[in-house]
Amino acid sequence: MLSGCPTKAFEGNLLNQLGCKRLKPNPMSAILHYELDEKTPVVWQQQDWLKEERERTQLCKRQLSLPIPNDTLTRSCSAACHQQVLWRASICKFFTTYAAFTSMMTTKLLILKRLNFSVSSTLEEACKALVEDKVYFLKENALKTSFGESSCTEYITQNHYITHALSAEEAAFPIAYIMTLHKEFETFERLFRAVYMPQNIYCIHVDAKAPATFQQAVQHLVSCFPNAFLASRVERVVYAGISRLRADLHCMRDLLASSVPWRYLLNICGQDFPLKTNREIVRLLKGFAWKNITPGGLPPPHITTRTKYVHREQLYSFFSFMLWTFVRKAPPPHNMTIYFGSAYVALTRPFVEFVLRDQRAIDLLAWSEDTYSPDEHFWVTLNRIPGIWFFFLNSGIRCPRLYAKRIVGR
Repeated sequence: MLSGCPTKAFEGNLLNQLGCKRLKPNPMSAILHYELDEKTPVVWQQQDWLKEERERTQLCKRQLSLPIPNDTLTRSCSAACHQQVLWRASICKFFTTYAAFTSMMTTKLLILKRLNFSVSSTLEEACKALVEDKVYFLKENALKTSFGESSCTEYITQNHYITHALSAEEAAFPIAYIMTLHKEFETFERLFRAVYMPQNIYCIHVDAKAPATFQQAVQHLVSCFPNAFLASRVERVVYAGISRLRADLHCMRDLLASSVPWRYLLNICGQDFPLKTNREIVRLLKGFAWKNITPGGLPPPHITTRTKYVHREQLYSFFSFMLWTFVRKAPPPHNMTIYFGSAYVALTRPFVEFVLRDQRAIDLLAWSEDTYSPDEHFWVTLNRIPGIWFFFLNSGIRCPRLYAKRIVGR
């Protein structure tokens, strides 16, 4: 063993203090490990975390050189490793004496614990800086993502939520939001804080398959705002299935029943983030003069199978998917031409009423039950029915990009 490295006795004592347990080296169950020398790996496993993180940590089980015992830090630094932040140096390269190791380790853990990271891109920079003994400056409030013991009033104040309309123009033009969620509460919280305005109204649909802790956290946040609520009906959402479209429709019914006289409806997901301010969005929507924004066109050849053949939702305990069959579908109702476009749209209130009440829309929804990704043809097809007075969009109109999309697998 190199001089200055922690002794085995110290190693075991520190292990107990940090709430971890020492395991025999086992590459199939390793969460974190560091090397005291080139031959002897010491494997540390967080007691309650192996099951949910096994797959992700397989990619980096031999890369970390520092033990991070706290549950939040373990989860965060495993994510950092997954993002190719590789901690290769051994403990001895960082700490030359027993005392220095104890002091520096405590300091670094306290810094990371105080920052309470969950966003991998920021975590990468912070972890790398700490390992290299560099100073990383970050305002804690910018990353605040939990209520703690704060009341709703304290939480809204401390996190600088806007509590009154910023202009008469915005106050006179309320917007309805549908937000569909299934993971990453911290990301959703920042999204909600970014788009929140007291004159708007927000319907949040949480996937019924989401963990109970996630659902409770969302409910806790939403309960602090009188103009935000959870959808009255929820779906067990299957990616590219009809359940995803139904989630939007449930919120649409709830939003029409609300007392807020919203003008436009925007549907977004929990991993979106606004590129425009509320005032800029209002002015863009006003510029469309009560027209819908449903970008799309005729489907390319490789897309036509989505609506030509029957697809069925397959929902199991640990995964779900759409099953493609060789059964051909009947033609669309009312001799409609099926278009293909974005699942995320901006719709006027009259169009939302049409979607929920007109027989053509009801029939198209029923026909779409066994198609693949019906939310990508439903809105754009309805908005192009000939003779509909709110029909407007043609290939010559470029739609504004209001939200940044992050590609995230379900």
